[in-house]
Amino acid sequence: MICHDLANVIAKAVVDAVVMTYLFKKFPRANSGQLSSLRARAVCGPALAFVAVCVLNLHTFLLADHPGLTTAVEKYIPTLQATSSRDIVLQSWAHDPPKVLSDIFESLVAAVLIDSGYNFDKTMCIVETAMQCILEVLSPDLPPEPVSAFYLWAAKSGCKRIHLRCVSPDAVCPYSLHIEPPV
Repeated sequence: MICHDLANVIAKAVVDAVVMTYLFKKFPRANSGQLSSLRARAVCGPALAFVAVCVLNLHTFLLADHPGLTTAVEKYIPTLQATSSRDIVLQSWAHDPPKVLSDIFESLVAAVLIDSGYNFDKTMCIVETAMQCILEVLSPDLPPEPVSAFYLWAAKSGCKRIHLRCVSPDAVCPYSLHIEPPV
């Protein structure tokens, strides 16, 4: 018997390992920074939620006894279904699906691993197949995500501190940004 928390940790590690193995084989000349950036795009919540909903239809099996969760999931499903895997990879920063949608994919990965008698090769084959639509979009030539690009720019410019705060949750742009310039 394995507890839910341990299964979740194992599933995350399996998904990471599958993605990194795929990337390492597909892009043998990529450096560690490129591979890490690509891995982050593939294993982020929006990408896993996309696979759960658009590839595996796992949301149809979700039983939730919380009206707010059910409403949030039902409200976000059309957004994922109207989005391409390419857009998810390129603009994951712009998506915020309910966490339960990525969790349900990770739960499935844990179940496959356990049911296969902890056969990583079988589990890897299933995960890679399920995630193929995400994996095929990945390339070291992808433009950097805007948030990462911004932080890199700030660091290279010598900025010591970046402060982002919510000024009005109802505003079109509810945040203000303060950058402390180098001294």
